[in-house]
Amino acid sequence: MYESILRTATGEPYFQFKLVTEPFPILQEYKDKEKETSILSLLFVTGVGFSLIPATLIGGVMYERESGLKHMQVISGMNVATYWVINVMYDIAKVEVPMILCCALLAIFNLKEYMPEAFPAFILFPFGIVPFTHATSFLF
Repeated sequence: MYESILRTATGEPYFQFKLVTEPFPILQEYKDKEKETSILSLLFVTGVGFSLIPATLIGGVMYERESGLKHMQVISGMNVATYWVINVMYDIAKVEVPMILCCALLAIFNLKEYMPEAFPAFILFPFGIVPFTHATSFLF
């Protein structure tokens, strides 16, 4: 229809109307924003999951307080400082398991671009959160 209108308007019998569309290339800025969005969603999901770890640690400390296990061990001759050091070391080892699993999942799902930043953070996370959790548990 457009060709016939343009043939009549221009007076050329062999006029052809060609439409060529080429999309603009995706700018690097948008690619970077998409990558930042995926990093933020990854951090949000892992942050929500990791926030449950101190709750389980506090639960164990509160259970020991409720059942009197520490009191029994102290009466039996265990040093209180040794009890807390072993308890913190065991909790650090217990929290390292999901951290190593998270690093393995990043590698399995081919998210290796996050590994240089995520690996040290995941591995060192238990060394920060466990002592902090045990120290703040004395407030309760």
